[in-house]
Amino acid sequence: MRNAVDIITGGKRKALYKPILLHIINDLFRGAPYGFLIMVLWDLFAPVIDLGHIMFLMGAMVLTYLIQYIVGKYALVSVHETGYSLCSEARLNLGEHLRKLPMGFFKGRDPGDITQLMLQDMTFVENIFTHLIADIVAAFTLPIILILFMAVLDIKLALVAVITILISFPFLL
Repeated sequence: MRNAVDIITGGKRKALYKPILLHIINDLFRGAPYGFLIMVLWDLFAPVIDLGHIMFLMGAMVLTYLIQYIVGKYALVSVHETGYSLCSEARLNLGEHLRKLPMGFFKGRDPGDITQLMLQDMTFVENIFTHLIADIVAAFTLPIILILFMAVLDIKLALVAVITILISFPFLL
């Protein structure tokens, strides 16, 4: 996987670090409202309801949504700019490679079909770099954040979440 990313990015894999880091920060703030919601529910089922604490938690939840919006905006712009620039360089490198192929390679094949096939594959790769990175990062980040939060709140709750994730692994393969 690492080699494939290096080939596609022309060895500029480190260019993806900033968008990935921004998406991790975005996911931290995306998971925070769920933590605040759990704390609100925890307070609602307490013997004595502290309305001031619940209002504080609701305000913190709104604040995390605002921060998530701001960070998410920068994360999406960063991942799209990086993905498009890396893939445009890869397209140029691919075109240069096709230009250097011997003419015998194109004998019996339509050069337009070969070029279309290669560029169509690059569109698929571009979609991975620009759209799927956020989903992949979120798929790993959000469960880890929520399990850590649950472990702080109640270790039994965190263990149930870990067991549920472990049970689901065979169905993911």
